[in-house]
Amino acid sequence: MGDTPFFVWLLCGLIPWFFISPSILQGSNSIHQKIKMVSKMKFPVSVLPSIVIVGNSISFFVMLGVLCIVLAIYSIFSGVYLLQLPYYMLCLYAFLYVFSIFSATIATVVRDYYQLLQAGMRMLFFLSPIIWVPSAMPEYLQPILQLNPVYYILNGFRDSFIGGTWFFDNIPYMIYFWSGILLLAFVGAYVFNKFKNSFVDYL
Repeated sequence: MGDTPFFVWLLCGLIPWFFISPSILQGSNSIHQKIKMVSKMKFPVSVLPSIVIVGNSISFFVMLGVLCIVLAIYSIFSGVYLLQLPYYMLCLYAFLYVFSIFSATIATVVRDYYQLLQAGMRMLFFLSPIIWVPSAMPEYLQPILQLNPVYYILNGFRDSFIGGTWFFDNIPYMIYFWSGILLLAFVGAYVFNKFKNSFVDYL
């Protein structure tokens, strides 16, 4: 955290989380909510989670604007580190979509899953570096905490707005994140294609 005020540091983590959490929960429930309507027309069901994500993006960009105002008030400017923000935005949207399409399929087929997901998101809030500083954690715990993809995204947003490190400074962690995204995309596509023609049967 360094010389950065805790309020600013906290805001850089809270704002992405306020976008991630509702997008995952609403996206995971999107197919179940709309399947009766879209089953009567030729509509790509796989688009439903992305509609939720795009809809939530409006408030997300508004909050990012508020963050920029707060950074200006505190005279904090990350300089060239801000150039990596598009990369972390790509990470954020890729993670949200691939997880939502997988989760929405499971939530439609197994309704108890959605209840578990809600509890899991509450737990994920405390397992992600939102209200606690990563460097304050015991060294032996940090590699375990970094397995969380949200950890990578939140740290990236802080590095972009506050400055600190470049995304390519930790290539192994970047490879791990994108390998997880690709694996989840593959599994999500397989599960979705397997059940997409029988979603109505699970209502």
